[in-house]
Amino acid sequence: MKKRVLLFSSLAAAALVLSACNDYVGKEKSHPLYVKAAKEKSAGEYKEAARCYEEFLLICPKSSRTHHELGNLYSDNLNDPLRAVYHYRKWMEMNPDDKTNYEDVRLLAETAQKNLFKKLKEEYKDSAEAKQAEEELQKLKDQLAQAQNSLKQVEEQNQKMKETLLAVKAEREKMNAQTAARNKQNLAAAAAAEKNAAAPAGSAKPAASGAAAKAKTAAPAAARGKAPAAPAGQTVTSYKVQPGDTLIKISMKCYGTKRYYHLIVNANRGRIGRNNQIRIGQTLVIPPKPQ
Repeated sequence: MKKRVLLFSSLAAAALVLSACNDYVGKEKSHPLYVKAAKEKSAGEYKEAARCYEEFLLICPKSSRTHHELGNLYSDNLNDPLRAVYHYRKWMEMNPDDKTNYEDVRLLAETAQKNLFKKLKEEYKDSAEAKQAEEELQKLKDQLAQAQNSLKQVEEQNQKMKETLLAVKAEREKMNAQTAARNKQNLAAAAAAEKNAAAPAGSAKPAASGAAAKAKTAAPAAARGKAPAAPAGQTVTSYKVQPGDTLIKISMKCYGTKRYYHLIVNANRGRIGRNNQIRIGQTLVIPPKPQ
């Protein structure tokens, strides 16, 4: 019988506590302990304020507002980051869906945790470890200085390489220009030689008649005027450039010899690119083969 009475008494006390807590959640400012805690905090009596808030939590442990107040007191005024972390986390447990304040309280808890780490580090600081840390720091500084010097040397080497490359490029362009000029001169000389070879040879025998003399005199005049007409049966043709073709190869195909490639060049001024470049599929004019 006595056991039943004790059980009912315990349940009644628990129900009373829970009822009292539910009565003050959201209405903490109406309780004397909470009011006193706020006054003590305003007066700068932070320890007394914390004590009042802790007692109020015994009455109403579900008051997240009180946990928040205690977290601020322990973090900002009492230099007790361990308890600050505890109360901030309790607030977060009770308000997981508070989108307005949750992130701010999380940051407060994170800051308090960092302060706790610093405090413990200072309390358990060892002089030997500190000295070792300083030596390691100095080594890192020395390594950084060496790396900076190496980087400077690499930059200087890169600059020298750039200057060398520019000089090589200029020299190569100069050589290319000289080569192009020589090629142009060679082509002109070859064309002149071919023209001379194609011109009528001088008479080896005295003129047999006046008609022959007239023909001999008329030949230079015709040369000074316009080119002699192509012999009968020989007309200007065209050729479509095939893969692998060059002017010399085309001369071999059309004339049976490579010596007349310059005729193709002269007949296609404006069609053939710089340095006698031709394109696949390009149509070239093929003049008659000299007789």
